[in-house]
Amino acid sequence: MRKREGELRYSELVAYGLGGVFINLGIICDQFSMYFLTNIALIPAAVVGTIMLLTTIFDAINDPIIGNMADQCNTRIGKYRPYIIAGGVGMCITMVLRFTVPPFNLAGKVVYYAIVFALFSVAFTACCVPWQASMSILSQDYHDRNLLLTVRSLSGAVMNALIGAILMQSVDKLGGGAVGWQRFVLCAWVIGLPCVYLCQRGMRRVDYQGSLATPQKRPFLKQWSRVLKNKPVVCICCAIGLCSLAQSIAGNGAMYYYQYVLHDTGVLARTSVYSFPIAVGSAMLLPFVLKRIDKRYLMVIAFAISMVRPVALIMFGARLSVSAATWLVVISRVGTVLFNNAIYAWVPEGVDFTRLRDGVGSIGLISASVTFMQKIGRAGGQWLAGLFLGIVGFDATKVVTQRISQEILNINGLYQAIGLTIALIPILLFPISKAKGDEIRQQLEMQDNSK
Repeated sequence: MRKREGELRYSELVAYGLGGVFINLGIICDQFSMYFLTNIALIPAAVVGTIMLLTTIFDAINDPIIGNMADQCNTRIGKYRPYIIAGGVGMCITMVLRFTVPPFNLAGKVVYYAIVFALFSVAFTACCVPWQASMSILSQDYHDRNLLLTVRSLSGAVMNALIGAILMQSVDKLGGGAVGWQRFVLCAWVIGLPCVYLCQRGMRRVDYQGSLATPQKRPFLKQWSRVLKNKPVVCICCAIGLCSLAQSIAGNGAMYYYQYVLHDTGVLARTSVYSFPIAVGSAMLLPFVLKRIDKRYLMVIAFAISMVRPVALIMFGARLSVSAATWLVVISRVGTVLFNNAIYAWVPEGVDFTRLRDGVGSIGLISASVTFMQKIGRAGGQWLAGLFLGIVGFDATKVVTQRISQEILNINGLYQAIGLTIALIPILLFPISKAKGDEIRQQLEMQDNSK
């Protein structure tokens, strides 16, 4: 059946998903940066945590600035597409540099990684913020947006499973150590870069010169403060920030748990393979679920699923078998998929609320505000994981003591449980129900038809 004018097209769904493949390549590779720096580049964990904290805060500050710049942009190929292209190329170059060990002493390595991480952050923001914003402009239809959300979830599930399943074996086959990591990342980006081109091409219908309204030009801080007075956007930002903090603490501690507590890094590959069909099934069912229940309720369910693993680690600690630990990771990933996607499903509603109130959605700035808080949360998690390991004296060249093993368990269990519990507060305070969202979209449609 031929699609109506203005209706979301299948090619656009695919293009949006390919953008998600590329963005998730960056996010997943980022999850292994701490392990690479401590165990391959041999930088102390506390120093690594500090590098990642400072550069990710710098990264987060870039988000609203670049988002606002994109909103004000109006080139021949649109507002957001130029940023996706430039950011994608920059991500490829800087990610390879991130997984390269330079021939410097410790001080030289610290300076090198601080600079490279900062450059990567600018490129990632330039690519990711416009890609996220495209979910709000490709369609205003509730069902279409849920389809885009499903594609986003599927791209994340595919990349998470694929990289987890082949990473350690591929690094070994490509030469092992620093050389193996560098070659693996290089191969990943050779495959991923075409996705950037196809993604921006898929936005041609909605993003071209003059296609999107440009917000009134105000001083950046004034523009951002207006967005942050928007209660739905504030709740989304706080929820994603706190959720990212909890997930980042555990995510950065996962490889240490596999290697030093379970003594089996093969858990990474097995959990990736086992969780893939479950994650894909969850993503496919998401549009049907969101038709029937409020997103807030879905997040509460996802919270309960996500809490299973940290609670089990708190209760049983190192007594868990490798098999039990593997399946707990799988269960946790299902909760994470639901949790993250339900939160991101609120972003278009925050855009709609802003558009109804102000007449212009400030799509780039809102999307950037969400990624700003996501990165602040991720930076906090990275820093805390490094700090906790540094406090107990973790050193990849020395024997791991019982105290270090217990702290690794805390990072994967207790601290994550605390973070997830706090993240529930802004979720429960979010003011737009499914019925309220439908009402806002109807009012916007009436406004558009009256013009």
